[in-house]
Amino acid sequence: MIRQDYLLREIERIVEFALRAMGLKREQTAEDFARFLEEHCNDLTGLDYQTLLASPSSRIVSLFYHPGTLDIGRLIASGTLLCEAADAERLSGNEPRSHDLFTRGAEILAFTAAHESGEARDILSTHLERLHGRLPQFQFPPETAHRLEILCTPPSP
Repeated sequence: MIRQDYLLREIERIVEFALRAMGLKREQTAEDFARFLEEHCNDLTGLDYQTLLASPSSRIVSLFYHPGTLDIGRLIASGTLLCEAADAERLSGNEPRSHDLFTRGAEILAFTAAHESGEARDILSTHLERLHGRLPQFQFPPETAHRLEILCTPPSP
């Protein structure tokens, strides 16, 4: 019974999140989105949300892509979460912060795609294409936009 209640609550939260993400509910969207990311960050990445947001991409890569601590799932989750946190910052009007978070997330995902093969690389390539399509939303300066276009171009097989 407890597990069923838990699953129902989680389904309700996911539906609520999906409605907000689609723009069907607009009140406090940026704050709710950031709170949602913060709630799930530790489960997905093993890092506290504020730690993830404050860490340079090179530190996150070295933490999860080290031979003794290789964890591709957490590395991908970290890059993806940074890009989503960038959206939350963009929605709240904090453009410089959103640019920084998106760039760091794209760096992590591009690094991982370049060093992985098989299914992980295919999934990352698809995600990088999606990120490439989202670049205009952020209105990056030309030099940053060019660098991100290169980072978000999936690596050749």
